[in-house]
Amino acid sequence: MIFPRGNGRAWGKPGRISSHERPAVTPRHGGNVRRLSYGPILAASALLAASAAQAQADQAASTSQSLANADDAEASFRFAAQAAAAGDVVGAIAALERVLQTNPDLANIKLELGLLYLRAGNADLARSYLREAANAPDAPEAARQRARQALGTAAIASGGFSVAGSLFVGAQVQSNPNGSPGSVSITGPGGVPIIVSGDDLSIPRGTDISGSAGGYLQVRHGLNSQRGNDIVADFSLSRTEYDDTTELNATYAGARIGPRFFLGSANDPKGFVRPIVSATLLTLGGPRYFSAYGGGLEFLLRPALDSSITGQLTYDDRDYHNSRRRPTAEEQSGDYISGVLEYARQATPRLSVNISALFEGVSADRKYWSRATFGGQVGTIYAFASGSNRRSWIGRLNVTYRRSDYVAPDPLVDPLKARNEDRTEIEAALSIPLIRALNLELRASQTWNRSNLPNYDFNNTLGAIGLSYQF
Repeated sequence: MIFPRGNGRAWGKPGRISSHERPAVTPRHGGNVRRLSYGPILAASALLAASAAQAQADQAASTSQSLANADDAEASFRFAAQAAAAGDVVGAIAALERVLQTNPDLANIKLELGLLYLRAGNADLARSYLREAANAPDAPEAARQRARQALGTAAIASGGFSVAGSLFVGAQVQSNPNGSPGSVSITGPGGVPIIVSGDDLSIPRGTDISGSAGGYLQVRHGLNSQRGNDIVADFSLSRTEYDDTTELNATYAGARIGPRFFLGSANDPKGFVRPIVSATLLTLGGPRYFSAYGGGLEFLLRPALDSSITGQLTYDDRDYHNSRRRPTAEEQSGDYISGVLEYARQATPRLSVNISALFEGVSADRKYWSRATFGGQVGTIYAFASGSNRRSWIGRLNVTYRRSDYVAPDPLVDPLKARNEDRTEIEAALSIPLIRALNLELRASQTWNRSNLPNYDFNNTLGAIGLSYQF
């Protein structure tokens, strides 16, 4: 053990104090002992007390100033985030209540109030706000999910079953739904790649319209635990049919099930961890295209009132099936691993921003289908004030980029060149509330897929309109 330099004794070691260790403040002068002066010590104590009192006064003044201006919702929201981080739950609640007075349409603020009332121990108000956020048809889906999760804590909804979900129907128009290129590369005599025009090969391309319908259902069963742990099953089903490109008519069915374990105390949940098992089925043009079974892990962390971190890691064993239109589909069978990590921040009461990173690794039966994909997304969600009906219009804007590198060349395309792609997509969407639980959905996107092989080089423009019902 290493001891500090000084009196030469180990800390905590008993023994007599030698003469050179005695305090130097008590030498004798003419038989009198010079006493310590306590003036500086008392002055320092007084200064510390005054500083603490001033800090409390400053905090009170800051609270009063923030709450005095009810119209300054952004300042109140910032104060609420700071107060919650400092443990001032009452101050944070008061600030968000002021925000809600001037912005009664914001479901995300009701969500945060519900979480804060949980921390304050007021289960009744917490339940009220969380249910409003969970059932708000104009709320962002992320806010709805978090509200349902919070309802599962602190025994608010610990037992029994609960059901939530959505239904949708819509129509789309796309400039190039098949992703058809202007030209393709094929291996000619002697293994030399030849570039052939898409027109010469009669590749179907051009504008087409489609209709789609589907739904999502989440079933939850509480485990009657103190923290509100539960088992959640998610089911998705959709059908899309095209006017001309009928080989793309698709049916998708998916299911995930697993327990959800909440983190933190019952009245202050900090997130959850959820292991899952999953199953997927996709048909294209009628026959089964692929089926998959697997599992993974999902999680949510809440480091602060205005931020969250979500992630997902999954594994699928995909089994592709040959058909008359796709006689070599089985070559894509294999192991698929994917992951997403997202950070989201509520910048203002109405604006949230998010950034995410993603990856996918594929080990297929044929190496020219094996690949590694990396990318990311930057997005925003904005709640537009809707006027008299007191419900927000929810706007979304996302920019996504993916880079894919394939392991080996496809001998039928180019025996010397392995495929790589850079895909960029911009998507804008607007959700307009009509009547209770019914929304009008508008969406537009532009995709640019650039590849070193002309077979996979294409653009696509999409416009969509539909209706969604949330329950």
